[in-house]
Parts: sequence; C-alpha cells; structure tokens
Amino acid sequence: IIIVNIKIGGKINLIQKLWKNVYVCQFRSRLLPRNIWDFNWKVFYKVINTESRLQKMNLSHGVCQLCKKDIEDIEHVLYSCECLNDFWTKIEHILQNINEHVSVDLKIIIIGSLSRITNLLIHCAKCCVWKRRNRVIFQNEIVNFNNLWKGFLYHMLKQN
Repeated sequence: IIIVNIKIGGKINLIQKLWKNVYVCQFRSRLLPRNIWDFNWKVFYKVINTESRLQKMNLSHGVCQLCKKDIEDIEHVLYSCECLNDFWTKIEHILQNINEHVSVDLKIIIIGSLSRITNLLIHCAKCCVWKRRNRVIFQNEIVNFNNLWKGFLYHMLKQN
C-alpha cells in the first residue's frame, strides 16, 4: 500500500492508495490463468488492437464490427456496444445473487474490484467478449447473446 502525505490546514492527512491491492487482484490472482492476466494487462494499458487503434495505423475504418454503428475503442468493445447490454446485465445479476453488491460499469471492467470472485467473473467475461468479437471479425460468426453466454459458461467451467 502506498501512503501519500498531504498537508491540509496544518494537519497531515494520510491517503492510502490501493494500487497494490488493485494490481494483485487484476494481474496476480491465482484464480486467473496466465492468458487472462495478459489480456487484463493489455486492456489496462490500452494496447489491444481495437478498430480505432487500427485506424490510427491506417489498417481499419474504426467502426465496430459488431454493431456497425460506433467507433470501436476499448470502452465500446468491452462495455458500451449495444450487442453487450444483455450480457453485462446477466453478469451483474449473477454478482448480485452471490452477494457481490457491485454494479458492472466501465471502471469495474477495466480496473477490477477488490473482491476476488467479482474479478474472476468480470475478467473471464471480458475475455469472452474479446474472443467473441474476434470470432465475428475473423471467422464471420453471428453476433448473439446466446453464443456469447455459452462461451462465457464454457470458459468459467474450463477454469475449474
């Protein structure tokens, strides 16, 4: 834990930054396999090749291949694409059913949570979202909620 001292009105307030905890939960959880750690690192540092990133290299037009409407950046491809609304709603419902009172938002998807079970579900889910996106682009699969959900369940069962 990193402690930062800040003087406010002559008093020293200690502000604890939880970077170490976030780092451990995000990248070093023993519950997650190495390929998910690697993917989380790439998402966290924004180095996954989204359409908008490829557009900067003149390799793409930048539009999401799933919804065909918006620019595909990390936020869009992992969270805000309209093709993912039902999926993230279902993940949030599962978390609430197991007493993980977390609302799934972009911060939780990118940074993670201090709860190991939440991180396990979220990190596996975003990895499944990315794999599904790549299968749609490179193997011309159809985008639908059921295929994404089946992939997520398979991925979770494979982890155990």
